[in-house]
Amino acid sequence: IVLQSMLRSMQYLGSNGKPLEVDGEAGANTVYAINTFKRLQKKYAVDCGEIDGVFTSDCWKRMGVM
Repeated sequence: IVLQSMLRSMQYLGSNGKPLEVDGEAGANTVYAINTFKRLQKKYAVDCGEIDGVFTSDCWKRMGVM
């Protein structure tokens, strides 16, 4: 729920083109938003790991949580 809330507040969209629904489920829309976040980080030379839908500790650090 925390990750979905943060991604939603940062205006990341799901694969359906809509804001994420904060439901606690790591469904297709959440995975899409995670991968979008990771792709954007790579663009800025920040390594958050593979584009695999897994939100790593490096991603949390990038968000300023850890």
